[in-house]
Amino acid sequence: MKSIFAFVLCAFLTVTSFAGTLIKSGCTAYSEETIKLKRQYNQTEIYNNDRSIYDWPTVEANLCLETNTIEVILHNIGAATIGIVDAWNHVFDHDIIDSTEIPTTVHLSTSGLHGTYYIVIYSDYCYAEGTFTI
Repeated sequence: MKSIFAFVLCAFLTVTSFAGTLIKSGCTAYSEETIKLKRQYNQTEIYNNDRSIYDWPTVEANLCLETNTIEVILHNIGAATIGIVDAWNHVFDHDIIDSTEIPTTVHLSTSGLHGTYYIVIYSDYCYAEGTFTI
């Protein structure tokens, strides 16, 4: 009986935390679009800090159409600048973060934007960019 109760409690907590994540981000699978990023790593900087292959920088970007935001997930990238720019290098939204051992999520606003834009992520360890169209 105790094992059944423990199983039901674990299942309930898992479903609740998953639903809470969807509510917080405001995105559903139908409204989210992955932005393909071209990445370049500064291998000299990575090797000088004795990083293993598992500690290399990770960068992901998703366009959320429901909330008019771009969700950028960064891990092991260090101090980084993230921004939305157009073809003429006008910056529309940006953020500066320090993402070390804990994955960090940044939300940039795309409200009022129409057309094709670039997402640019720059740090000492990694440079990434991708295009998206609204």
